Formats: sequence, structure tokens, C-alpha cells
Amino acid sequence: MLFSCDKEKNDHKDTEIYLTVIKDIKDCQDIKDCIQFSDNRGDSVSVPGKPEGFTSKVNPDKWVKWMSAKDSDPKIEILEVYFKEVDGNVDILKEKKMKAKEKDSIVIGKVKPKKDSIKNLSIEYYTIVFSIDGIKDTIDPKLEFHR
Repeated sequence: MLFSCDKEKNDHKDTEIYLTVIKDIKDCQDIKDCIQFSDNRGDSVSVPGKPEGFTSKVNPDKWVKWMSAKDSDPKIEILEVYFKEVDGNVDILKEKKMKAKEKDSIVIGKVKPKKDSIKNLSIEYYTIVFSIDGIKDTIDPKLEFHR
């Protein structure tokens, strides 16, 4: 059986990745237990305590935006996103390090074009740096390239 994202071409769109505080931070030993990832590409969310397992789909020549979810209380300030140098990592985005523009707490990246010979379903590991009520931390989720 051959799996392809080509049939989903009409679904190609920008990806928005949302971070949400799901528990009172004061009640969590590890801030990762209080954060949940989701995106605009499906109904999946990260498993509480394991946000690094969350993978978001991205498409060629589209944008990726990381932001606090509208219903997050408190809001999460996204500071920067950078890509990790690990075995098997594929450079899916044009930039390796992106910072939030002044005070908007949104980080934006551009996906490379299809012609850049990125294989379908390639994975890029990244680190997102964020702050909640002045507490700075990082989480390492993934992007998955869909042609």
C-alpha cells in the first residue's frame, strides 16, 4: 500500500501550532505536565506530560505559526523556535532559528518548497522556548513534511 499526501493537496494550508495551559502551573512539578499542544491540522492534542511527542503536519511553501491558544489561561509567551541538530533530522523550514516579533508572542517560519528534495513524511525536531508568568522553559516537539 502506498501512502501519499498528494490526494490532500486541496488541504494544503498554513499550520498554526497552539500551546495551552491545562493545569495551574503552581500544581505541577514539571511545567510540561501543565502544557498541551494542538494545531489547526486535526483534532489531536499532545498527551499531558509528554508534549515532545506531538507532531504537526506542514506543507511546502506554507507558513508555520507558534502561538498561545486563545483559551489558555494564563497566556503563553512564545519567545523563539530553533531546530535541533540530531541524527535523522531533516531541514524542513527555511530558517534554523526564529524569534517572536516584538511583543506579539508569535513565532513564524516558512516551509521549504517541494522542489528542495525533502522526502514526504520527513521529520524535523525542534525546540520551542516559551514563558508563562515569567517562568521560561522549553519543549521539543516535531514537524512532519506532507507534499
